[in-house]
Amino acid sequence: MRRALPPGSDTTLLCPQNGVGNEELLAAEFGADRVVAAALTIPVERDAAGAIVPANRGGLALAPVGSVAHNWLFAAFSRTAIPVQVLSDYRALKWSKLALNVIANASCAILDVLPERLVKLQGMFSLEIRAMRETRAVMTALGLGPVDLPRYPVRALQAAIALPEPLVRPLLAGPSRPPAGANRPRFCSTCAPGKAVPRSTHSTARWPPPAIRPASPRR
Repeated sequence: MRRALPPGSDTTLLCPQNGVGNEELLAAEFGADRVVAAALTIPVERDAAGAIVPANRGGLALAPVGSVAHNWLFAAFSRTAIPVQVLSDYRALKWSKLALNVIANASCAILDVLPERLVKLQGMFSLEIRAMRETRAVMTALGLGPVDLPRYPVRALQAAIALPEPLVRPLLAGPSRPPAGANRPRFCSTCAPGKAVPRSTHSTARWPPPAIRPASPRR
């Protein structure tokens, strides 16, 4: 990016990449006032012809990293068909998206099952709940509260996982589909048997769950 941007450029940098830590890297290099965090919750699906198309649900959440509001950027996206949500705390935005992305993603890839099947597997469902509770505990330790994202009531989800598992299971049967993928979570599709993992995939999965560990209250 340093090579792409001319000296003295004041270009705004929009960061929709999943995970946490990306905005801090950009802010350290280019200044926080030029960086805007984003979370996209529009899944992609395949139509009857097999083409990949965006689903008609979800939206885009934006939050400035520095003190500059970037109202022009929010206004530009608001003129599109994409529902736009503006938040003040970029860290809460990205951690709330992370809390969604960890659900039924890696487990579905490892077992090669869909989320609907995963919630019926007692052992794996318990593991999913533990991972979700760990994410919530880290957010609490960091002083971050969950925020709702377009289509996804993250606050209600975070409150629900405190309930006993038999009560959580039916609640997660619907929202368990991560926003990064439609019928099959992204990791599940990427890691399908006999399918080579493209190098580009690594850029979307570099930071998510590993970023939880350094901030974990257990360490």
